[in-house]
Amino acid sequence: MTDIVTPTPIDALPPAPSPNDTAAEFNTKSFAMVAAEVNMIPQINTAAAQTNQNAVATNERAVAADASADAAA
Repeated sequence: MTDIVTPTPIDALPPAPSPNDTAAEFNTKSFAMVAAEVNMIPQINTAAAQTNQNAVATNERAVAADASADAAA
């Protein structure tokens, strides 16, 4: 039976740039945001795979519980 796992957390994004920022602040925040988004892609893919694994495991347990209920009846 498939194991249930705790999905890997996804890091929070840094503060987003704002139109009210100075040009230097806007650039600094923009570069940090884009770098964080690039790093977030594998985290999202991992969390999605782990969530799918949990769905498969849950379905397997539901099917087994149904079979046990039928056998007990």
